[in-house]
Amino acid sequence: YVTELVISVCGSGGALVDVGESMKRMAEVKDSLDIDVKQNFIDPLQGLCDKDLREIQHHLKKLEGRRLDYDYKKKRQGKIPDEELRQSLEKFHESKEVAETSMYNLLETDVRTDLIPFSLLC
Repeated sequence: YVTELVISVCGSGGALVDVGESMKRMAEVKDSLDIDVKQNFIDPLQGLCDKDLREIQHHLKKLEGRRLDYDYKKKRQGKIPDEELRQSLEKFHESKEVAETSMYNLLETDVRTDLIPFSLLC
């Protein structure tokens, strides 16, 4: 009824209706794009930050603690058993490998494949 009223009151009422419908479709497309960007770009980056980077930070803190332990025992080499020094060194190397592996895995994850559809839109 409103559409018929607008068309009858204004000579260019049809154009106003078309513009209104076009604006409505543009809003729908914008909402769709916002959802797509969130799902395919923002959420993976947030997951990366929350999970992978925190894991790497944890491994680096553990590595630092084991390095300090090894350095301390190395300085006191004559006062502590050699077996304890060797174990400390092994734990340090083990933590180093775990930290390196977690950083390497982060670099190897192919987050960019999720970004390709977004980059084609730009």
